[in-house]
Amino acid sequence: MKLCKDELVREIARVCEVSLKDARTILDAMLDSMVSALQKGERIELRTFGTFYPRKRSARPGRNPRTGAPVDVGPKTVPRFRPAQDLLNVLNSETIIAGGSEGAAIEDSGRQSESEAAAGA
Repeated sequence: MKLCKDELVREIARVCEVSLKDARTILDAMLDSMVSALQKGERIELRTFGTFYPRKRSARPGRNPRTGAPVDVGPKTVPRFRPAQDLLNVLNSETIIAGGSEGAAIEDSGRQSESEAAAGA
């Protein structure tokens, strides 16, 4: 299963109680801002989710996988993502996040409960 842009638009519309058109505008504006920041070489930090940043790759020799002929691969900039510890904790826990409680689950995922702290966990 994958989450596509239309599903994100529907979720934004549901949570924010806006029309699908407004939700699409919100998502497009957010994505355009992120792409623009990466083009400028800036980092994008989304607390509890992760950080996107541009990474420069130098030129290198390569091979055409079909023919095996050597080719020169030019330098390029690629987007990278580093997940936040809170996101990693949520992904590696057995807790399933249901719609509407995502923020609370991610916020609480990094904290020990009193019983865990007392038990030395």
